[in-house]
Amino acid sequence: MNINIDNFLNAPNESLGFNPTFNEKGNFTALNVCWGESDVATIIKGEEIFKPKIEILKDDSVVNSDQLAKISEKIQDWFTDNYIKKIDLTEKLSQFNSTPQERSFIFKLNEKYCNFYELNILDEFKQIEETKRKEIHALNFRLGKKCYF
Repeated sequence: MNINIDNFLNAPNESLGFNPTFNEKGNFTALNVCWGESDVATIIKGEEIFKPKIEILKDDSVVNSDQLAKISEKIQDWFTDNYIKKIDLTEKLSQFNSTPQERSFIFKLNEKYCNFYELNILDEFKQIEETKRKEIHALNFRLGKKCYF
């Protein structure tokens, strides 16, 4: 079994993927992280919407705590690099902090998890300097008359 664990730890991150599971009615039940054909972890609800937790599928009689920590770290790094950094923009948005208009707009984005309806949001966005607006647009924000997504 140690050979399989070592193979997993040395495998490229591209060998990991998702495997959703469904019940007999076709309803989604869980999202598993798979390595090849085998499920190695499950994505579970976290404290925040953009920070789910990863639960390793393990057999305590086969995997020791040191190996479990290495497996968990590998999967967490893969998940953060490939998914979380792309959807959680709070770190990238924190650079827009030089004017009150920027701080106000970014605060609202972060508080509403980048998705909400608000009157005059486009007018508020237009108060931000044009170069900064272009940088915010480059993060894949699309603004409508009363909402952004």
